[in-house]
Amino acid sequence: MVRTMLLTCAVLSAVVLGGGWRLTAQAAPAIVAQPGCSETPAKAGDDKAAEGEECSPSIDRAIATAKMNAALAYSAYLDGKGSRATADAYESWLRALTGEQARPIVPLGDSSVRGTSNIQKFFWPYEQINSNYCGPATAMTILRFLGPSTSKTPNKQGVRDQLTGVPETDQEMLATPFWLATARYGQTFWGEKYMPFTLNSWRGTRWYIQSAAPGLEGGTLTKEQALAAIRFDTDRSYPVAENVLYSNRTYYPAGFWPGVTYAHWDTVYGHYQQNGKQIVQVGQVYHDKRLPFDRFQDVDWDVHWSAIGGWHGLVW
Repeated sequence: MVRTMLLTCAVLSAVVLGGGWRLTAQAAPAIVAQPGCSETPAKAGDDKAAEGEECSPSIDRAIATAKMNAALAYSAYLDGKGSRATADAYESWLRALTGEQARPIVPLGDSSVRGTSNIQKFFWPYEQINSNYCGPATAMTILRFLGPSTSKTPNKQGVRDQLTGVPETDQEMLATPFWLATARYGQTFWGEKYMPFTLNSWRGTRWYIQSAAPGLEGGTLTKEQALAAIRFDTDRSYPVAENVLYSNRTYYPAGFWPGVTYAHWDTVYGHYQQNGKQIVQVGQVYHDKRLPFDRFQDVDWDVHWSAIGGWHGLVW
C-alpha cells in the first residue's frame, strides 16, 4: 500500500478508479486574481483579504503572457532559432509590466561561464524545520537569496516582517496566515495568494507568476514551456519555486524514502546539458532524517519533468 507524506504542498488522498489508484488533491481556498486581490469576498477572519488594492485580472493575464513569451523567445535564442533583439524586446515589455529591474544574464547552459553567476555561487537551500514546512523553506530560500531582508509590504498588523537567516524564526514567520498560511492549514496551498503573493509582496514587484501543469485541472504548462521558464529565470539569477510530486510514479530525489508519496515544494536554480541530455539543478529543502541531506541535486530533465507535470507546476 502506498503511504502519503504531507509536506504542506497538497493533501493527497487515494481514490479507486476502474481497479486502479488515482491521487487527488483536497479542495484549496479560492485562488485570487493577483497578489492581495480576490474576485470573491474574503471570508471573515481571512488574513489574506485584499487591502487597498483593486482587482485587475487583466494585468495578471498580460504579465503571464509577457513572461511566457519572453521565456520562449529567450529559449529560442539560446537554441539558435531566434534573435537576441526579439528576446530583449519581450523582456523589456515584461519588466515594464512587473516593475522588476533588469538583471545580468549569464547563460548557465554554456560550460565556459557556468559557475560565474550569483545564483551558482551564492544560492543556498534552507532545510525545512518540520515535515509540513516545505513551502516556508522554499520561500525563505528564494527571499534570502534575492532579498530584501525587510518586506516591502507590511503585514496585517502594519509591521514589515524581517528575515533573520535562522530557519526556525523565518519559516515560522512565513507560515503565518498573512503570508503562506501553512501554520493555519497544515500545508502550503497552490494558488496566487500563497507563494506568488508572498514572493512578490515581499519584494515589491509582480515578477513571480504561477504556471499550472497538466496534473492540475485547467493546467496548460508544457514540458517545453517549463524548461524555457527555468532557463529564463535562472539565467537571470532568479530561483524558481516548484510544486511537485515525488513518488513511485515519478522519481525519488536523494534523501527521499522510497514507497512514500511526497507532495512537495522545492526550488530549481540552474540548468545545463551533459552528454546530450538536459539537466536541471534542484535546490532541495527536505530529506528523510534516516538519510543524508543533499541540498544540491542535478537531475535529468526528462525525469524531473515527471514530478512537475504530474502535479501543480512552477512559480517563476
